[in-house]
Amino acid sequence: MVAVAKRVSGLSRASKTLIVGAIIITALGFSGVMRAGNDVPVSRERAVEIATERLDFEHDLTAVKLVREGIDLHPVWAVSFSTKGSGEELYGQVLVVSVDGQTGDIVRVSRE
Repeated sequence: MVAVAKRVSGLSRASKTLIVGAIIITALGFSGVMRAGNDVPVSRERAVEIATERLDFEHDLTAVKLVREGIDLHPVWAVSFSTKGSGEELYGQVLVVSVDGQTGDIVRVSRE
């Protein structure tokens, strides 16, 4: 412990500030990861129902994942619908609908 204290005391003020900032950011990141699935009022099933409203083709596959976006780690359900591809293509049509995990609002719609 004494060796660490001597090393830290030899660092510049800017280096100490960077270290403290990195520790704070890391702590905030871990706190967001630990609560990733605990406080989302919109369920996975409800997110799929909401996203289906934007679906305009017969799909073969559905995938759903909860992601956190932004500095405040806002929960967003990424719901993707796809058809099987033909030939060497793995997928045909793909539609990804992002649903706000707090409000159920559609945040984004992407097509590929």
